[in-house]
Amino acid sequence: MLLSKFNFILIAFIISLTTYSMDEKQCLDTNFKTEVSHKTGLFGLLQRNISVNKRGCVIELKHQSYHFIKRRWIVDVCRAPVHIKYGETGLDVFKWENCNNSKSSFCESFSELVSIVQDDGLIFAEGYKEDLDSSHGKFFCAYQLMLKYLRDKEVLTRGQDYKAVLETSETSSNEKTDQQEQTPQAPVPNVEF
Repeated sequence: MLLSKFNFILIAFIISLTTYSMDEKQCLDTNFKTEVSHKTGLFGLLQRNISVNKRGCVIELKHQSYHFIKRRWIVDVCRAPVHIKYGETGLDVFKWENCNNSKSSFCESFSELVSIVQDDGLIFAEGYKEDLDSSHGKFFCAYQLMLKYLRDKEVLTRGQDYKAVLETSETSSNEKTDQQEQTPQAPVPNVEF
């Protein structure tokens, strides 16, 4: 009897681990759209909305706060050179710059994007980060892809297997950035056939 209870618990645990698992390839290859809203300010009378629409490599993030402040970012994680498109009606393009000691337009837009996704998307989205069918999983996937592209300056390719794209450790990415700064490397052109 004790053995059958143990087997049942073990099987339930294994099923729960595999049910909510998302790998890097699935995150990059899946198309999705989701939106999160929450009340804020003035006793909850105002509202913030954030939506993410991922089509292939293109991640479009829209943010609206207080019904009149609207922002939109478009990030194509498969396109070189690394850049952010920003704007509601017209689009400004900001190319990648090292943000360690910079106050450039790229760094300001990147910082604002990360802050908004964390504060209004990841905190308020329902579900689990490992579940790509949930709002939280979709925001987490888009967030990690944008970090890999914009922070780590890695241009991704659909259909390719990646390891540690969904990595949540800040230290390993900081160590990688420090190593890249110490060891200059020649740029590798991204040629498509």
